[in-house]
Amino acid sequence: MSIRKGRWWGSWRHFAKLLVLSISLDCAWAVDRAVPSPSSHAIGEQLFVPIGGIEQWVTIKGQDAGNPVVLYLHGGPGNVMSPFADAFFKSWWRHLTLVMWDQRGAGRTYGKTGPSVEPTMTIDRLAQDGIEVAEFLTKHLHKKKVILVGASWGSILGVHMAKMRPDLFCAYVGTAQDVNIQANFAAAYPRLLALARAAADQ
Repeated sequence: MSIRKGRWWGSWRHFAKLLVLSISLDCAWAVDRAVPSPSSHAIGEQLFVPIGGIEQWVTIKGQDAGNPVVLYLHGGPGNVMSPFADAFFKSWWRHLTLVMWDQRGAGRTYGKTGPSVEPTMTIDRLAQDGIEVAEFLTKHLHKKKVILVGASWGSILGVHMAKMRPDLFCAYVGTAQDVNIQANFAAAYPRLLALARAAADQ
C-alpha cells in the first residue's frame, strides 16, 4: 500500500518528536529505571493475548526493547491502526517500543470473536480491557509503567484508563482529544445543514 505523505504526515512526525522529547526529559527515567530490563534487542511480536475473557490482538514493535513503551489507543470505535503501523509510526521505533491493540469488537480481535461480544461493548469494559493490556505489557516487557497515547475515540478511552489506574501510566497524551461530543454535534449540525441548503443539496 502506498501512503501519500501530505501535510498531516508532517504533523505526525512533529508530534512524535515532541512525544520523544517529553519522555526523555521526565517519563523515561521512571519507566526505564524502575524495573531492571533485559539486555537491549529489537522486538517485533504479533499475538493474541487473553484480555477480558476473550483473545485480543496486540502488536509490539521497536528497535530496542529497553526503550519506553507506548500503548496506542486507536480511534473509531473500530478504526484499528495495527495494519498501518509500519507506514505511520516506523520512525517512532528508534526511541520507543510501540504497542498497537485491536480493541474489543475491532480488527483481528473482532475476527477472532465475531459479533458475540456485542453485549459487552461498553466504555467500562473497554477501559478495563485497556488496563489488562497495560498490565500484560508491564510484565511481558519488564516495565513498571507505560505511556498511554489515545487518538479521537481512543482519547476518551485513555482518559477513563488513566483515571482508573494512574499507577500504570507514566504519561497520558491525547490527540484529537474528545471532550464533549454532544456539544460538538450541537455546534456542527446547524452549520452542516446551512451548507447543504446553500448548495441546494437535498
